[in-house]
Amino acid sequence: VFTYTLDVTDQDSSADTAKEFIAAANGIDIVIANAGVAYSDKISSGEATQINKVFSTNVLGVTNSIIPFVPTMKENSSGKIVIISSIASF
Repeated sequence: VFTYTLDVTDQDSSADTAKEFIAAANGIDIVIANAGVAYSDKISSGEATQINKVFSTNVLGVTNSIIPFVPTMKENSSGKIVIISSIASF
């Protein structure tokens, strides 16, 4: 089992971590993606910065953490992707 901590909103960081992992593990069998932030303010408060952070992390961040592994999975014709999320994060 390998674990990594990274900023999922940073595509380059996600790609670099994926390369590091694939090299260390000699491939990829499964990616378990989980990322989320939430704020207690109602969306109607209009805080665009908070709304952007939630979307960037909860939606795009999870995508950023998966995409770099896909070429290796396709090349090997194997691999699983698991996404863990909460409806409360949207």
